[in-house]
Amino acid sequence: MKTVIYKNRYSDEIKFTQTSNNQISMEGGEFYRYGYANNYLDAYLKYCEDVDNPIDIKTFIDKLFEYDSETGYNPEFKPYQSLVKSTNNINMVDPSGGPYLATNMNMDQFGLKGVIKGFQIDNDKITIIVK
Repeated sequence: MKTVIYKNRYSDEIKFTQTSNNQISMEGGEFYRYGYANNYLDAYLKYCEDVDNPIDIKTFIDKLFEYDSETGYNPEFKPYQSLVKSTNNINMVDPSGGPYLATNMNMDQFGLKGVIKGFQIDNDKITIIVK
């Protein structure tokens, strides 16, 4: 078990402990933000019903929330924005003062092994799932 202490910009000590090859526990800090992954499938399926030649889902997701400061959101995609739903999958953890952590980030920057696959939070205990 390897433990690393990260001191953030508020001098909070965030402690990372590699408990196994696929889990790292995270402790410390007082306030946390969490982000949840979105499910775009319902919005995309409705879009595909409505148009003759639909674009692929990756391009759809990129265009869905494109914003132009002069014209706003693209009116072609705006009706589908409300169909995007949040999932229960946490894909970002950000303690006040850092470090910001998100899926697909490599933990080697903290001297630990693995790429972040997801997060589990249970009674304020944060477990980082890595692959």
